[in-house]
Amino acid sequence: MIVYKYILTYGSPIVLIIGVFWGIYYLKYISKPNYVILGYLIVSLIFDLVSRKIGSDSNNNLLLWPLLSLAELITFSIYYLKTNLYSRAIFLFLILGSIYMLTELYYIDVYNIQNFQPYSKVISSFIIVLFALIKFYQQIIKEDLDSLKKQYINSFILVYFSMNVLLLLPINYLINAKIEVTIYIWTVYLLITVAFYISLSYYLWKNGRKRKQLHCG
Repeated sequence: MIVYKYILTYGSPIVLIIGVFWGIYYLKYISKPNYVILGYLIVSLIFDLVSRKIGSDSNNNLLLWPLLSLAELITFSIYYLKTNLYSRAIFLFLILGSIYMLTELYYIDVYNIQNFQPYSKVISSFIIVLFALIKFYQQIIKEDLDSLKKQYINSFILVYFSMNVLLLLPINYLINAKIEVTIYIWTVYLLITVAFYISLSYYLWKNGRKRKQLHCG
C-alpha cells in the first residue's frame, strides 16, 4: 500500500523530470517535431508542480484545468503543423477551442465546486483526438504504409486523449460523487497519464539515442 501511494503521489513528476532530462540531453539530435514533445513534457512538469503547490496552499487548483487544456491544445496543434497535417483544419479547431477555453476561464467559479464544470479538458482532448485520426487518414490515403507503421507518437496521443475524453466527460459528476468513486476514477486517470508520460519520455530517449549514434558514425 505504501508503494502504491508513493507511485500515485510522485510517479508523474518523476517521470516528467526523467523525460525532460533525456530530451534536453539529446536536444541537438532529436527531430524538430520532437522538440514540441519535449516542450509538452516541460509544460506538464510546470503545471504538475504548480498544481501541487496551489493545492497544498489553498486546497483548490481547479483554475489550472482550463489553462492546462489550452496549453495542450496549442502544443499539439504546433506538433501536427510540424508533421504536415492539414493546416486549415488545425487553425480552425485551434481558434474555436481556444475561444471556448478562454470563455470558460473567464466565467469559472473555482470557489463553488458544486457548479464547477471544466469541460475544456474534454474539448481539448477531443480536438487532439481528431488531429491524430486525421493524421492516420492522411497516411492511409497517401498509401504511405511505411510512415503509417512509424506513427508511434500519434498512436500514443490517440489512445491517451481518447481515454481523457471517456474518463473526463462526466467531470462534474466525478467531482461531486462519493469519495470512493472519485478516488477510483482519478486513480485510473493518473495511471494513464503517467503511462503516457513514460511513452513520450521513452520515445525521446530512443529517438535521440538512435540519431546520436547515426550522427557519430
